[in-house]
Amino acid sequence: MNGVHDKIRAPRMPRKVLLLLTFFLSVLLFLCALEISLRVQQIFGPVVRLADLDRYLSEPSEIFHHRVKGQPDDYVRVLARCSSDARVPAVKILFMGDSQFDNREVAEGVRRYIASRLGEGVCVELLNGALTSYSPSLILIRGELLIRKYRPDFVVINIDETDLMDESIRYRRSTIRDDAGRILRVSYSHDAPNQAWETGERAVETHRLYIVRLFAKVYHRKVFIPRLASLLGVQEANPESIFAPQRSPDPRRTHAKEVAYFSETLAQLLDRFLALMPNSERILVTHHPHLLQLANTPPSKKYNGIVGEILSQ
Repeated sequence: MNGVHDKIRAPRMPRKVLLLLTFFLSVLLFLCALEISLRVQQIFGPVVRLADLDRYLSEPSEIFHHRVKGQPDDYVRVLARCSSDARVPAVKILFMGDSQFDNREVAEGVRRYIASRLGEGVCVELLNGALTSYSPSLILIRGELLIRKYRPDFVVINIDETDLMDESIRYRRSTIRDDAGRILRVSYSHDAPNQAWETGERAVETHRLYIVRLFAKVYHRKVFIPRLASLLGVQEANPESIFAPQRSPDPRRTHAKEVAYFSETLAQLLDRFLALMPNSERILVTHHPHLLQLANTPPSKKYNGIVGEILSQ
């Protein structure tokens, strides 16, 4: 060794192996962080709902498509109740609509406004029959049932911007009519696309890892449902299709069938409610812009007032 001691060196890990190991460790840490984040956001959000879906889904109905889970067909939320004291005048108000009225704050605000107009000494009883994703055909069938049972003094119907296309895209296929065109019921069992959507959403929760749930949900909504809609020859209920008439320069031409169907359904709703109420002054129809319409949108997505025009007519 010529008097020189060889240095003893620890064997080095090849550079490629080190880089590969670092990469896999980074990916593993990222996936762990993502899994934890998805679980935490489910508790405090959720931004993306990946658990407890059944808490938010309605129960299928063969009469008006869907109803409040675990409740009878004539169920309403009583948000304000009057006493049985006959000396105190009572006014009973029934609210009908979709998710815009399916919360206490909006309905309570309308109740307070009506109470202020009636003056002191009058009790206002508030019955909320609104339910998520309800449009005129569903409001019609369920509203007739609720009016006959609760005999309200006033009925408030909220028409949402999404109702125009919801009637054609979501409910027309499952609407059962008699020979004269009178709407009899809206059957959930006739709505294959919605059944497939709910089945897939529930299947997402069968996976243990939330990361897998996330990718399964994306695939279900972005790949499977569009393919199913294409196979069945139906439009997919997404924001672009739902708000297409409101973004059209001439909706009565570009969406003539949808506008005509919505107008006819709405007219039938009002006619049949009028037959159950003392006069037209007891029915109030409300309408407001959708949240998407209130947001800043580019000129290419400018909204028109087609739903308001139909209601005014």
